[in-house]
Amino acid sequence: MAQRTTVFVSYSHKDEKWRKRLEVHLLPYIRGREIDLWSDAKIRAGDLWRPAIREAIDRAAASVLLLSADFLASEFVVSEELPRLLEKAKKGGARVLSITIKPCALQEYPEITCFQALNPPDRPVSLLKSASRVEDFFATAAASIAELLDQPGGTTSPRPAQDDDTNDDLFEELKSATVLLSIVTALSGGDGQLQEYTVGDLVRLLQIQSRKTGYEALEQLLQAGWIQKRRVDSKQTKFSMTAHGVRQLHRLSAAASGPVRSAR
Repeated sequence: MAQRTTVFVSYSHKDEKWRKRLEVHLLPYIRGREIDLWSDAKIRAGDLWRPAIREAIDRAAASVLLLSADFLASEFVVSEELPRLLEKAKKGGARVLSITIKPCALQEYPEITCFQALNPPDRPVSLLKSASRVEDFFATAAASIAELLDQPGGTTSPRPAQDDDTNDDLFEELKSATVLLSIVTALSGGDGQLQEYTVGDLVRLLQIQSRKTGYEALEQLLQAGWIQKRRVDSKQTKFSMTAHGVRQLHRLSAAASGPVRSAR
């Protein structure tokens, strides 16, 4: 059996809920890649906790820092735990990754910022706008930690886990826009013949990921007056373009450069 690899998690107990979410996302890698995740949560009553922490740091192949104002305010972390694991990293004995959990004065700690961050310090996890984004971040961070352990020794880290998420707001806006444009294009018919579809029709036709996404886009278009709905029977409602929506689509396509012009 391959030797287990220790990943040491350094954190403030006030950020324990974030440590737990990270550990949940690392479980598949613990099972599949034999990562041995260690934090002081493993210390049992009666254990000598200082020696246990030092031993874990000494055998760690990587350390993950969960950064926050509470982390930086912890006397034990700053005076004992952090210097030990950073010294080991500088000597090539371990790698260090950081996750900024909450806003903090990280600029005052260049000894931390010289290592690879899994998210931009100005975009802490606690300020992500939805629970799904938090979960997505931790899933990607866990994959990056596992990837790191597959690499040969040294302190070079994989690409930041949030490289693809540094423009989260723009990504979400564009994703929403693609659904909206797809719907109005489908309802406009493309050949001048307006169409009428149920939400189920549109989900299948446009391969929208979920009915919920389809409903949300249709509601946005209804509120803007671009489309209208008609009750067909007790179970079916169909959606179609309004005259205002057609004018707005033509206006949009006339102003656009690129593929959107084909909607004219």
